[in-house]
Amino acid sequence: MLALKTITAICLLTIFTSNAKADPIEKTPYLVQFLDKKSNVVCVGTLIRPQYVVTAAHCFPNEDGRHITVVGGASDKTGKGIKRTISGIKIHDQYGARTMHSDVAVVKLDKPMEGEGVSTIEMCSSDLRRGIFLQITGWNQANKQTPLSKQLRTISARYAPDAMCKQYYKRYVEHDSMFCVFGKEVKGHCVGDSGSPAVYRGEFCGINAFGHWCNHGGQPNALTHVFRVRDFIEKAIEELDQVDEYDYDDYDYDY
Repeated sequence: MLALKTITAICLLTIFTSNAKADPIEKTPYLVQFLDKKSNVVCVGTLIRPQYVVTAAHCFPNEDGRHITVVGGASDKTGKGIKRTISGIKIHDQYGARTMHSDVAVVKLDKPMEGEGVSTIEMCSSDLRRGIFLQITGWNQANKQTPLSKQLRTISARYAPDAMCKQYYKRYVEHDSMFCVFGKEVKGHCVGDSGSPAVYRGEFCGINAFGHWCNHGGQPNALTHVFRVRDFIEKAIEELDQVDEYDYDDYDYDY
């Protein structure tokens, strides 16, 4: 069994020096970045409605987004762009850090994300099949010693057979909410791209979840299957629509 400590939140790509290409935000206007208090990119999300973003659950382990700024319409990680705060978060009730099943969260913004370089993307409308290629975009780190890329980068990754996925991750991918991708540009765990979208035929079909250590090539990385968690996403939006503002004082957090 692969030790849990080697399965961590991923920056899916570690090479942007060769095949990964720089892209302006206009090519992926649905992509937003989550910044911490020091303006570091901590995760990435996907705008599926003007006021709703989908990302990985492990980005918000306590459903706490009070110190996070959401930035859209930005091709680089300078923090410039259209800024919003978080007014609510819903995490899939089957998600757990010990298993990583259903690694998906829905984030409600304080107001709609609208403006130049921003638009929504439709969620996956059908199941995925083995062998297809998905386009994955984010801010990518070459290795553990280098900083994140200053610009958005995109690669192509292939949908992996279930047997390959389970060979590396065992019980972590036994749940049907997860799938794997592989390819020469897929190089394991780095920093900053957890929650990045995987797109197939113009639809949002995967959420970066976990993988091996940075620059550890030749092994697949795991994603959350958007089509198979779509019901949760739609229900979460309905529930968050009923909440005007998130009251963090209702929760007792252990920092």
